[in-house]
Amino acid sequence: FFRLADDADAAACRPCAKGYSADDFGRQQDCDRCPQGSFAPAVNSSECIPCGENKVTPYQGSLEESDCVCDVGYFERGDGSCQLCPPGAMCETLDRRV
Repeated sequence: FFRLADDADAAACRPCAKGYSADDFGRQQDCDRCPQGSFAPAVNSSECIPCGENKVTPYQGSLEESDCVCDVGYFERGDGSCQLCPPGAMCETLDRRV
């Protein structure tokens, strides 16, 4: 069990919430919000799971793999993979589906 880093009552230990992780179980430490490009779908995660190739999350603390979207300059193919935008095409925003 760990405490949330932004918890006002830091003395109260509890499992890290979804979107957070702590890599040293058994010791009291802060839970860290998952960085952009990763997610933690379960309570009390020991690590954040990185998004797939050429995928990012638009914010920190993502909860699900579905939060991962294609990075700028890529578009999502029908199979869920991200492909480099072809020359002359517009793929400037996150999650551009073609």
